[in-house]
Amino acid sequence: MLPYEEMVGDYVRETGNHVLYRVTPVFDGDDLVAKGVQMEAMSVEDKGEDIKFNVFVYNVQDGVKIDYETGDSEADSSVQVTTENSKASQKYHTNQNSSNNSKNNSSNKNTTAVKTNTKTTASQKIRGNSRSKVYHCPGQRDYDRMGTSKYLVTFKSEKEAKAAGYHKAQR
Repeated sequence: MLPYEEMVGDYVRETGNHVLYRVTPVFDGDDLVAKGVQMEAMSVEDKGEDIKFNVFVYNVQDGVKIDYETGDSEADSSVQVTTENSKASQKYHTNQNSSNNSKNNSSNKNTTAVKTNTKTTASQKIRGNSRSKVYHCPGQRDYDRMGTSKYLVTFKSEKEAKAAGYHKAQR
């Protein structure tokens, strides 16, 4: 579920465009806990060219037994969590904290916008998002956050980014 949420969030933040988004829980009979969710999304301005998906995400977690009927859950002793799973979980929590901080900062309505020089020097690079095809220049709002994106692509100049089919972020 998280990759889809991040993809939509990145797209909206980087383009300023809109996305129709629906998440519907799917229950089995009278169960108290959903078996999963159906997630649907489509970018509005380009009629789904950048964002378009319809997926089912199961409500499961490694190492946890869920009783969907009663809502109870407990550790599943038959599943051993490996170091690799722990590292993935650690990476998830690190990214989630960064994402939450970005959300909290961007939702603060009392922030003051500061116009900065967006010309780049030889040591500064243009940062692009390979999924949304949006690039950021040093000094733009999400430039620093882009440095940790899994979709990061760097360019030597805006001209190079435009030649690769990217467009400049609105903010």
